[in-house]
Amino acid sequence: MKGRRFLLIVALILFPPNPCLQAEITVVPDRLKVDGLIQAYALFWQGINSTGWVTTGFEFQKRLAVFGLTGELLKGVSARMEFDFSRLYLRDLFVDFRWENGMALRLGQFKTPLNFESETREQDLRVEDYSLLYTDVLKPGDIRDIGLSLSYAPPCPGKFDYRLFGTVVNGTGPNSGDNNGWKDVSCRVIGKPFADYDIWIGGSGYYGWVYPEAVRWLGVAGEIRWKQRGFSSQLELIYRKFQNRMTLAGFVEGGYDFGFFVPGTRLELIARDNGKFQGRGLAALGLDIVEGRLKVLLGYQYHTLLGDWGYQGVIAQLQAVL
Repeated sequence: MKGRRFLLIVALILFPPNPCLQAEITVVPDRLKVDGLIQAYALFWQGINSTGWVTTGFEFQKRLAVFGLTGELLKGVSARMEFDFSRLYLRDLFVDFRWENGMALRLGQFKTPLNFESETREQDLRVEDYSLLYTDVLKPGDIRDIGLSLSYAPPCPGKFDYRLFGTVVNGTGPNSGDNNGWKDVSCRVIGKPFADYDIWIGGSGYYGWVYPEAVRWLGVAGEIRWKQRGFSSQLELIYRKFQNRMTLAGFVEGGYDFGFFVPGTRLELIARDNGKFQGRGLAALGLDIVEGRLKVLLGYQYHTLLGDWGYQGVIAQLQAVL
């Protein structure tokens, strides 16, 4: 037995596994795909409260350790499971039905398709994180929820391309049941008005009820995204009414893909009816080390609730994509 172990160790030393073969795992050819994302970072931060008290810190953190499976069950039918091992958290679990006429139906737990930001994967962000508007502004709580989503994309778009989305969800976020018996609904329409320019313009709305008491929530948003060669920019504006309180929010971001260097920046603002303004600015430089699979991001952010507190941080993030 010891002799076999010795021969195995020698074989692994002389003939190590090919790292290229480890990058993708084919479990069932043409039917099951495996993907993953790992993000870890070092962060130096400084905070100040309303009394002027300043605190600082330096820490290493794991941000994501995501493992995903996508399986083709039948022609036009697929399933997706995605789990984050860093938080022991189920992110996605849904089944997709697609028809040749452009209709699609999604059932399960998924990202609610409310805006361009919800369509953006973590590994494709130009800065370190999603915007402040990503959660609990247009939609209550987390962007992920449980329910169904119906969408349409013309199979043969002409000069004017467009997409339609409609969802019915619990409204209580992922991995939880409904808490008030009502279902939340949302709709979204986006269009590409110019055939020669990658410019998309759209709007969305969300109507639902939160808490066991079923308090009404209304969110309306407009958005625009423009991509040209390596340049990309995005703008979103949101109006929300909840408990007779109105909130206005928006962000604008831009970036340019030089290939190895990918700089990006974003400005975010939330104006509440109590006169409080919450703002955040982010700037980052992404370094594409290995063709999108291995990236380093160097970033800075300043975040404040005017008159109450402020925060700034410098981050160095390592990202590996399977």
